[in-house]
Amino acid sequence: MSTNITLIGQNLEELSQQIQQAHPQITIFHAKNAQELADEGLQSQILVATPADGQQVVERMPNLKWVQSLYAGVDPLLKPQMRRDYQLTNIRDVLGQAMSEYVVGYILAWQRHLFQYEKQQSQQQWQQLSYRPLTEYRLLCLGSGSLAQAVAKTASQLGMRVDAVSRSAKPAEGFQSVVSWDDASELIQKADVIANLLPSTEQTYEKVNAQLLSLFSSEALFINSGRGTTVDEKALLSFLDDNPNARAVLDVMHQEPLSQEHPLWRHSQVSITPHIAAPSRIEDVQPVILDNVNRYLNSQPLRYLVDFARGY
Repeated sequence: MSTNITLIGQNLEELSQQIQQAHPQITIFHAKNAQELADEGLQSQILVATPADGQQVVERMPNLKWVQSLYAGVDPLLKPQMRRDYQLTNIRDVLGQAMSEYVVGYILAWQRHLFQYEKQQSQQQWQQLSYRPLTEYRLLCLGSGSLAQAVAKTASQLGMRVDAVSRSAKPAEGFQSVVSWDDASELIQKADVIANLLPSTEQTYEKVNAQLLSLFSSEALFINSGRGTTVDEKALLSFLDDNPNARAVLDVMHQEPLSQEHPLWRHSQVSITPHIAAPSRIEDVQPVILDNVNRYLNSQPLRYLVDFARGY
């Protein structure tokens, strides 16, 4: 049987052309979304799609051998009822620049009191606030993967001390120390900024809960640009209510889009962005996909395989 590839998504024309030029023997099917996919596209061995589109078609693809996600997160494809008899790969290593810009950008805005100065401007209030250089601040990353390492590198270059908490506690580039969750209490208590970059797994579900939040500094900045399901939002709201000098920056939520009635929208200590911290731009992810297509067709190991059991 000849190898067929199905591409689902917007702006994949150049990717399709490059695959076809490199491998003219392949048949490529392309649809803008899962609903528009023709029946013949369901016969492919390879699927390149967002996890949401992939979720809608993988159960109807009898010849499926490999799914390449267009995103880093693959949560829809990891649900317990979904099939797992294929190789799943995601996007890594090309999103670190955007993620570090987002996290460090908000750290700088918070450290230089830009949120307060914006409020003062609306009140026509001229008042200078105290200054501490970043060299006196500590950043703790929850998770020590490639995105956390990118954040650590940028923050370290600005003089911050950066530590991490991870399941394995293995040393990783950019961190002064990496500890296990059992040994994390002291680092959490000392952290000025806590950046959550955990993946979404059964083990990380609402990992940032009331117990963990009780260890946070009363003036901590909490940034969640990992996965929404890793945070107990009710517990976070209670923490913020009890600590008026604390602040939260949230790019991901339990439910997206966030409902208009959700109290997070109206909380004065919360900044919300619509899941844009590290967008998957096709010009960034295309080289990763092309490399993996070449690897698959040459019977070489694929890069960035996802472990279904671990969830990342």
